[in-house]
Amino acid sequence: MADVEIMYYFPTRSRHDADNYAGKFLLDGLTKAGVIEDDDMAHIRLHVAGDYDKRDPRTVITVRDAWDD
Repeated sequence: MADVEIMYYFPTRSRHDADNYAGKFLLDGLTKAGVIEDDDMAHIRLHVAGDYDKRDPRTVITVRDAWDD
């Protein structure tokens, strides 16, 4: 199992709906690249968050091994 964190840093403080940034295409890419085995709930725990950074807007993806609870 993997913990996948997707952190969006937006250039403005305007409202951003979290469901629009769930990262489907990012998870599909991680799966295709072999970074994660699969993007279903049996293989990942997904964390999505957002913040503001006017000078350096970006997306940071962190993947960590997770122990089964």
